[in-house]
Amino acid sequence: MCNSCSYTLQNVNYLIRVYISSSPELVELYFIEKIKIQETSSSTVHGTLTVHLYMQQSQLVVEVLCASGLDPLDSNGLSDPFVIVELMPKHVFASNPKPVRTKIIKNNLDPVFNEQFEL
Repeated sequence: MCNSCSYTLQNVNYLIRVYISSSPELVELYFIEKIKIQETSSSTVHGTLTVHLYMQQSQLVVEVLCASGLDPLDSNGLSDPFVIVELMPKHVFASNPKPVRTKIIKNNLDPVFNEQFEL
């Protein structure tokens, strides 16, 4: 790298990959970058969600276990949380059904859902 250049070879390779990518590939790159940010984050802004994922007979099973430290959004200082499960990006998971949702847990900032979905 030259002294006046601000790009590394790695950055240039990434930019080339972005410029030659199709729209679906760009969506995938976006989600990959989003996952990298989440993996390196050590703090939570709105709380923590605990899930368990595994494959069972060619189906993805999503167990939504619990959440903790959620922001109070209601006037009573609590929240009525629920979780929406949707596989992304949509162009990769086009054959999957509509998003699924847990039950609402009333007046709770640390809800226990214990719900399972097969996608």
